[in-house]
Amino acid sequence: MKKLILLLAFFTFSFSFSQNNIKDTNKIVTKAITAYNTSNFDAIYNLYAPEYKKEKSKDVVIAHFKRIKNAFGLITKSNEKALLKKGLLRYKLDSKSLSELVISTNKNNEITLLSINR
Repeated sequence: MKKLILLLAFFTFSFSFSQNNIKDTNKIVTKAITAYNTSNFDAIYNLYAPEYKKEKSKDVVIAHFKRIKNAFGLITKSNEKALLKKGLLRYKLDSKSLSELVISTNKNNEITLLSINR
């Protein structure tokens, strides 16, 4: 009986943590999309984790998002829920030429990966 209670408590905690993590990530995605659509690429860079910032300079990240926006335009997130797959949250996009936004965050809700796909 104790094992059953422990298992139930573990899965309840895991599910609750997962849901909270998705909600927090949804907030980050909304901030990132708003910053992207208003060409505030500095704000996107500021959402990244310090480890990522050590690997990529601000100028490189800003130039990357500028190229994407110039080529494909604005992002419109779909109303569908994010799909969790292999540790990454995947959001469908309603944009004409962009289909998916993929994001991963760390425990501090900082972006460790942000990809916008066609």
